[in-house]
Amino acid sequence: MLGREARVVRRIFYQNSFRTVVSVSVADNRGNAIVQTVAGVSMPVRILMLAWFGFLLLFCSLALQGVAGGSPVEGDWIYFVLVPGGMFLFGFALVTGCRYLARDDEAVILAYLRRRLEAA
Repeated sequence: MLGREARVVRRIFYQNSFRTVVSVSVADNRGNAIVQTVAGVSMPVRILMLAWFGFLLLFCSLALQGVAGGSPVEGDWIYFVLVPGGMFLFGFALVTGCRYLARDDEAVILAYLRRRLEAA
């Protein structure tokens, strides 16, 4: 496996796209193997969260403009306040809840890798 990379995820029996993914690379360093690991969420989840909170930031800036400088649509400015608040609460709950479910993934994966490398 020297000079190769792998992605390792913990097997679960429910769908959680926010589960931890550990990228592993093994390289040769003068006869010694160096194992590097990076843990995080998958790229599609990062893109989703960037788009979600980016849209939320855009929507909040429009809401602030509408409240401060007069609503673009008279009488409907309250939606520009309620929708971003709901989006933020939903996004925060989604990330927090899903990351809570994946809280032990990194430790489990690293323990598995350690056992596999010690056995080799």
